[in-house]
Amino acid sequence: PDSGRNDDRGGGIGALAEAMVACNNARLGEDGTESGDATEVAMLRAAGELGAGADGSRRRAEFHFDPVLKLMTTVDERDGELWAHTKGAPEAVLPRCRARIEADGGNAPLGNAEREVAAADVDRLAAQGLRVLAVARRRLAGAVPEDRGAAERDLVLLGLVAMIDPPRPEVAG
Repeated sequence: PDSGRNDDRGGGIGALAEAMVACNNARLGEDGTESGDATEVAMLRAAGELGAGADGSRRRAEFHFDPVLKLMTTVDERDGELWAHTKGAPEAVLPRCRARIEADGGNAPLGNAEREVAAADVDRLAAQGLRVLAVARRRLAGAVPEDRGAAERDLVLLGLVAMIDPPRPEVAG
């Protein structure tokens, strides 16, 4: 149902980093201070290392992280267009994706074979003790969705993010 272009905002690592900034509530101060959830801070740091800065978008809605759905989605306006940015557990995000981004910004179908490759990547990274999140986006037509189901469908998978997830201090070792 689209031209094969991934919503005209670029492809590859840049699109992933941009979404990591947009779908995030943490803050990194210019003085090195950090505020927010440790996972979100780590994602902002990684996005910055990938070249993403403040993304210039304006948040129009947020569907907070839901521990049952294992997802968070923001709806952001940039250059007069609305975008849904979603991050969460791969097993929650992947079923909501219809396509995956390619390095040139084009879309490719996310069929069974591609889903199996993504699942194998998740398993491989998790076996190394890493926490894995999937990140996706979609250009929205019309108004800001009133419910998360309308925002969290027909997504384009941007990539997987893996990070060290050390035990919290309250967890006995």
